Amino acid sequence: MQQRSIAALLNGACLERAWMQRPPDRCLATRLRVGVGKDEDVQWLSVAVFGKAAEAAAQLHKGDRIYVEGTLKLDSWRGQDGTERHGLSVASFKLEKTHQIGRNRPKREREHEHDDSPQHLDPNPPPYDSIPY
Repeated sequence: MQQRSIAALLNGACLERAWMQRPPDRCLATRLRVGVGKDEDVQWLSVAVFGKAAEAAAQLHKGDRIYVEGTLKLDSWRGQDGTERHGLSVASFKLEKTHQIGRNRPKREREHEHDDSPQHLDPNPPPYDSIPY
């Protein structure tokens, strides 16, 4: 039987700081919990990020807004009280931090914003016109 997957594209917020794992004989993975939705309609997902995106995901903190692309899966397990539990998880190879404007913009971009060094000036300015306007 062919196993099918559900593509998932989501915007959400990190519930807690992400943590990295390197299982034996496996590639690097970063795990995090992500909330999607607002107020009472929030759905919590477990996200596992692999590849180069795993290193970037490891820098995430609680409250960071992110965009995730991956494959959605429904997990089932038994809780400590013996009841059967269910939850959504996403396996992702693409994760981007969003909402990086204003004060949240990375420091490198803010430093170059006010750079008035000569290389930003036009080396051949237009000649001044003697006709007043």
